[in-house]
Amino acid sequence: MKAYFWRMGVYLLVGIVGFTFLLPANLFAQRGKEVDYKLLRRDIEVMVGVINTMLKESWVDEEKEHIYISIRRVKCQGFHLNDYGIVFTLSLPTSYGIGIVGIPELAVRLEDLEWRRVEREKKAQEEETKKKTAEEILAESFAKLKDQLIDIMGNYGDFIKQVPATGYITIVVFYGDSDSFRGISKRMILTIKRGDISEYRDGKLSMAEFKRRVKSTEY
Repeated sequence: MKAYFWRMGVYLLVGIVGFTFLLPANLFAQRGKEVDYKLLRRDIEVMVGVINTMLKESWVDEEKEHIYISIRRVKCQGFHLNDYGIVFTLSLPTSYGIGIVGIPELAVRLEDLEWRRVEREKKAQEEETKKKTAEEILAESFAKLKDQLIDIMGNYGDFIKQVPATGYITIVVFYGDSDSFRGISKRMILTIKRGDISEYRDGKLSMAEFKRRVKSTEY
């Protein structure tokens, strides 16, 4: 699973880097400003700490209908891309268990075969129902996560002083456990201009307008 997340992160970072070459040259008019990489690393570490801490403090492990949601293993990393800005990758593994009652092995009789067939169909239906419940719960928590990350970007994104107003701050989220047999997973990319964060912090943008400026992709 870790290898899968890492590969996905690399592919997305490569895609973002490739995208930057298609942007207008004047977009990075401020790139002549020398970057203090020591401060940049510190700022990234601070932001990573903020994301990790706020998510762990505001979320609790939840068990409902045999569905277990936990973000104690939240993992956030930050990367600087020249002429782009900062990309944070956020891995939030979740899992849910569906209890299947074992059907005892019995001597083969016609009535036993029919009973076992009915039981299997019944358990399969129960499993499908629980899976749909899991999808609903994860969808709700995913929407909550999106709102919280946008709040974090708006209220703490200006910690990163080494990114110009024309640069970007992006959070790439890997949510769920795609390696699980019954896994449900989602992906989300949130992107905002550094200048929009400053305008929000200066009171020039409302939170509603700030949220509209955040570019969001989910799949």
